[in-house]
Formats: sequence, structure tokens, C-alpha cells
Amino acid sequence: MENLEVEVNESENNNERYIRKDVKGGYIYNKSEIDYYSELQSIDVIDNALFGDYVKNGTYVLDKEVIDQLVAMAKVYQYSFGSNMFCQSAQPVDKFGNVDFAIKIVKDMPQKGDSTAILELLESIDRANGYYINTNSAEIAKYTAKETNTFVIDALKYFNVFSKKDEGLIKKIKTENLDALISRKRYVDTLKQVVSPYLEGQYKILYDKKMKALAKSQFGKTITEKMDAEAYKINGWFIKEDVAGYYKYLNQVLDSILEQHSEELLNDVKLKATLNKLNEDFAKNLRNIQEQKKEALLSSAELKNDAVLYTNMQSEYKKEQDRKQQKIEKAPAPKQSQPKEEKKFEKPTVKHEEPKKEEKPVEKPVQRPEEKPKGEKPKEQDGRVFNTFMGLHGGLSELAPEKADEQQLTKPQEKPAKADEHQHAKPQEKQTKTDDEELGL
Repeated sequence: MENLEVEVNESENNNERYIRKDVKGGYIYNKSEIDYYSELQSIDVIDNALFGDYVKNGTYVLDKEVIDQLVAMAKVYQYSFGSNMFCQSAQPVDKFGNVDFAIKIVKDMPQKGDSTAILELLESIDRANGYYINTNSAEIAKYTAKETNTFVIDALKYFNVFSKKDEGLIKKIKTENLDALISRKRYVDTLKQVVSPYLEGQYKILYDKKMKALAKSQFGKTITEKMDAEAYKINGWFIKEDVAGYYKYLNQVLDSILEQHSEELLNDVKLKATLNKLNEDFAKNLRNIQEQKKEALLSSAELKNDAVLYTNMQSEYKKEQDRKQQKIEKAPAPKQSQPKEEKKFEKPTVKHEEPKKEEKPVEKPVQRPEEKPKGEKPKEQDGRVFNTFMGLHGGLSELAPEKADEQQLTKPQEKPAKADEHQHAKPQEKQTKTDDEELGL
């Protein structure tokens, strides 16, 4: 199975480390933390129907067939910001909605006098049921040519970006193939339906045990107070106890607070060790549940009765296993820290923000069969009209189609200040003696 790396793996000596862009330095090293975070990412994949998977060191990998169809699909230009342009697929991928992209223009790369356009796939990762949203970006293609007044227009053509009024848009939509994209989305969505119901109990056990451990530590009490404050803001608005995923969302909020105080937490050795053990046990349970449910699904009579779905599921499962087992080529460690990916908590307001961009290590361009040699202008397809972009002259400031909706936090209505509403995080249920002894609490 041929795959394309969209993030460079970096290994330093023989020390195991895992890419995590929302922490200082961009990596984590502790085995229990790696196991925990990697399992959470595997859940992110199915919860958000992502096109790719995370391999052993945290690299995000997409299947080549998926990348080819993403690059080839018709896209509609939306707006520009600085040296970045944003566009969206002209049609949805089955029931899963449209796909978002960004195009980054870099001058004098790979050498002076050249320009490079980088096409990135943007995928949203929900946190706490929309309380905040992360954006995962993956570089999937490049176009390089000499810097000219028509470079931007040529790059847009190469990446199949149209204006809304372009005469060739409808023709392009009618002929494009999205089979690999649809197959991938259906696969992870089916896994979500099968796996998710069995995870909520695990999230509840983890949350209750963590809150109990924190309550026994002086520093931990600071964390629980902040957790209570955050839970009070989002309970009833973003999350509800009787809604699926409630304890998963609470754990996401708690993990964010713990990460904000990660350096202080190191001073409380006993608490840190306890939390690591809880994370390790939770990761092991999640991994077992996922594997059991996947195997049960793929061998179920109900699935086998649907020949097309069964074939697609088997194929996607094999691709997933191939990606996760592949060996990633080593590369030197970066001299600078990886940028942060996650947006931390803010007071919910109606605030327009441009989609978050992540700096990526430079990697080899994606080679597509039809890619033109550097400096050669791509051949224009019949019926393609780019009058909208002809006034560019290599710049972005004059591109002004109707701006798309930007990422924002949802603003809840004001809560009535009633005394009986001061119920914060879910009260801890009484732990059994067996749990306490098992955790050393």
C-alpha cells in the first residue's frame, strides 16, 4: 500500500518521542503519556471522520489514492488572508459535508526567483462538543514555478480552484471521482457507531478517579477548582449529562487544564505518577475495545450481507493497518519548537478568527502524474474561465469573492444567576475499595 507522509517524522538518538503540537517543544516522551495521547488521537479520527491516521510517532498519514482525489477535486475560492488563500470543495463528500483547504504562497522557494504554492487539507477536530475546535492541517501537494505575474493564477488552476461563476465548474464536478474519499469517510463513521457506545463508561471511570486523586493533593485542589469553573460555564450549553459523550467532554476539559499546569504538576511526584498510571490503564482499555469491536464488525453477518460495504470496510481496515505499521524514515530534529495546534479555552464570544495555520517542516513535493516541470505553465483545461483572478498580477489583495464563514466560538445565552444552579462538575460517585487499592489512592 502506497502512502504519503504529510508530516516529517523526527527521531533523536534512541529516545522514543511522539509529536504533539499543543505542548512546549512539540513532543512528549513519557511512555504512559504517549500511549494515552495516541489512543485519544485514534478516537479523534473516528469521531471527526478524518481522512488519515496517526502512526506510531504521531505522524499524520494519508493514503495516496485519497490525496490524489483531494488534489483533483474541484474547489471554490472563498477568501484570502495575507499570503494564504482559502477554498472549499465544490461538492460535499457524501453526507459528510464539504472539504476545506488552504493554499500558502512562499516566495524564493526552493531558490531565489522561484515561488511555491502549498495545498493543505484542513480538518476540524471537535473539543467538548464545540466549546472549542482544533484545526489539523496536512500538506498534500505543491506547485513550484518561476515567480511571474501569473504565478497565483497558474497555481489556482493547477490545484483545480474555480470562482463560483466559472463556466468550467459544473463540468468538472460532473466528471470527478470521489470514491476513495467516500469509502474512507464511511469506514470511520461506521467505526464510530460501533465503538463509541462502549467508551463512555471508560471515560466516566477515568474522570472520577482523576478527580478523586486531585482532591487528595494540595496542588490538585487548584486544578479541581478550575475544572469546576469551566464545567459551570459549559454545562447545559455545550454539554449535558444525559447526552452521549458527556464524560469524554469533561475529560477533554480536564486534560486541557492539566496541560496548562504541566510544569507545576511535575513538582507533585505522587500525583503525577497516579495520573500517569490512570492514563496508561485507560489507554490499554481503549485499545482493546477498539480492536475487539473492529474485528467483530468485520466478521458480522449483517455487514457481510452488504457486499459493497463489506468490501470497502475490509479494504479500509487493511489500509489503516498498513499505515500504522509502516516504518517512517528518520529525519534530523528541528532547531525550533513545533507550533501549537490546540486553541485553549476562552470565554465564549462571537469572535471571527481566521483558520489556524501550522508551520510544517519542508518536505518533498507531491509528485502527481500530470505535474508540469518547474517553470512550465500548466496546460489550461477546456472550458476553464479565470477572469475573476486575471487582475491579480501575482498578488492576493485584489481577490475579493464573498468571504466564507470563519471558525468561531459559540456564544451561549446568559445564564440566570440562581443559587440552585451552582452545580459544577459531576459530583464524584463513591469509589469502591477495589478501585482505591488498585490506584494506591
